[in-house]
Amino acid sequence: AYVGSTKRHLYYCVTVTPAKHFDVKNFEHGILTSPEEVKWLTENHDALMLEIAIADTGQGIPLTLWKNAKEKKCDFVIGWREGVKDVNMRSNAHQSLCNYAFHYASTRKGENEFINAASRLNWRGLHRCLRQTEFLSGFISLTSGQGRAGYVFVEGKLKPILPTNYSHTDFPGTLVTLRF
Repeated sequence: AYVGSTKRHLYYCVTVTPAKHFDVKNFEHGILTSPEEVKWLTENHDALMLEIAIADTGQGIPLTLWKNAKEKKCDFVIGWREGVKDVNMRSNAHQSLCNYAFHYASTRKGENEFINAASRLNWRGLHRCLRQTEFLSGFISLTSGQGRAGYVFVEGKLKPILPTNYSHTDFPGTLVTLRF
């Protein structure tokens, strides 16, 4: 999401790479790679991997979804207050909002921005990507602000990527990575 007439930038990269090029020995103790991602790379070690990365420089998921999460009274918003400088609370909020972005009911749009109920129900971008990821036995991750969430198809089922404890500066905008 962008404010007003702000210049909009979108970046993307598509590669087809042998999964074995990702040396999982280097990831096992990595601070940015979850155990679920390592498991997916291990399971797909001998296959070619299609990776699609899409990023923008918009306001980011935490800023654009927080109002929607509060309006829908999601459990994870209890205790949130605007303007709080608590680093852990902010990091946890970003993580929760990135997880919420995959929920079928999450949207940055207000009810009045949809032309009808069918249009509102059809607006499910990341949720649809998640379903396709499951169907194709893939991987999807979303990074925005201090949050990173996603899912990976391992051991015959879709599993959430557990957050790492790595503290980092805010990722500007949003990055979605898909691997199949």
